[in-house]
Amino acid sequence: MAFNIETGEYMSRESFIEFLRDSPEYGTVDIGTADKPKRVSCGEPWWNYPMSCKITADRIVMEPTSLTEEEERAAWEGTPLHGTYNRWHILKRDRVEPNMSATLVDIQILTDHLLYISGYEPAAVDHFMNWLAQLYQFPQYKLRTANFWYSRCNYVGKSMLIDLLKPVYGGEPLVTECEGSAVGGQFTSLLKDGILRLFNELPASLDKARFEVLKTLVSEKSRKSEDKGRDARIVKNTVNLILCTNHADALPMAMGDPRFNVFRCDEPRKTDSYYKELADWIAGPGPELLAGVLAQWKFPTDWNCTSGGRMAPQTTAAEMVQREARSPLVNFIEELITGQQAPFDKDIGRSNQLIEQLGTSYPANTRSMKITSQTLADALRKLGAVKIGSGTAAKDNAWCWRYQSDWLGVRLKEWKAYLDNNAGRPFTVPEVVSDE
Repeated sequence: MAFNIETGEYMSRESFIEFLRDSPEYGTVDIGTADKPKRVSCGEPWWNYPMSCKITADRIVMEPTSLTEEEERAAWEGTPLHGTYNRWHILKRDRVEPNMSATLVDIQILTDHLLYISGYEPAAVDHFMNWLAQLYQFPQYKLRTANFWYSRCNYVGKSMLIDLLKPVYGGEPLVTECEGSAVGGQFTSLLKDGILRLFNELPASLDKARFEVLKTLVSEKSRKSEDKGRDARIVKNTVNLILCTNHADALPMAMGDPRFNVFRCDEPRKTDSYYKELADWIAGPGPELLAGVLAQWKFPTDWNCTSGGRMAPQTTAAEMVQREARSPLVNFIEELITGQQAPFDKDIGRSNQLIEQLGTSYPANTRSMKITSQTLADALRKLGAVKIGSGTAAKDNAWCWRYQSDWLGVRLKEWKAYLDNNAGRPFTVPEVVSDE
């Protein structure tokens, strides 16, 4: 097999020779004599004879590393990897030369824009800058977080940043933009040879199965590759993600989800002149300046590059997005539990009684929620509630959403008495001290 280093495509001997024969760049070569010329595809002598420009490899990979090609080959010498060819060194050559005199002041136009699209969340911007720096300095270590960028309005300047990141990290196929509708599906071909993918226009409400695929891609160090014409295989997961959307509920995140660094922009789009200035900077000195800043970046003590950095900050913006990703029933019940409002004024309750009381006490709120024993159970579990009781009879089972560990140790007779207003809690709880 022949392998095209530039494109990553495999070709059989016949396909390779024909490809070069028809190529305007290569064409044919005369291997005959002055008396008897013989023109053949230039691929034939390349294939048949030793040449200094030809590389023979047992294994071809695309695995980012902070080592130079010479350092990597020296490290592999005498090991089973000695016959490996790593395309990383070819693909990254299109990186811009970093301006090593650059400082944060020189990229303030970028950090100001990141603050704007993050909803002015400094912690989220700080996380993203560390994330970019690790990807630049130590690309061999998989980052443990992805970036979720939401904006209420269109065209606020999220996806335009891919034009800045491409020259910094080496261009395609290392860095590119993809359709958001592909997230979580059979999209492994979009990830091939990538270290950074920006998925634009994520649709609303990604289903759970596709979200599980996405979570695995974010956090796992290996993934399945299904290249065209080749058997599926497990490869090192080198891809890191930026996910852009105008739908706050695009991903069904759990509360406190540590995988996603959330930007949330609720402000209107800025002026055309603002975006022209930013675009001119990106097309001009921006890539060299950003590369210089990232090359010299000093990581905080809690950012462990070998472990993939740190978990995403749980900012106000993150909490808002996480809440909007949940069902209205979950959020409504959480409000009632927090406010100790009926039917959640007690610590426990039977499923059928809860459904009945929700319908009669809050008809306007619950009319569109279609509350059933299953949807109620799902909502309560997401809020940390547990089941207590025994057997299959409804009267002998209840949900507990407060002081769960205490109630799990209470006998059936005792919690029934509490629920039926015949007794108080069978245990003491700490007094709530007022701040007033």
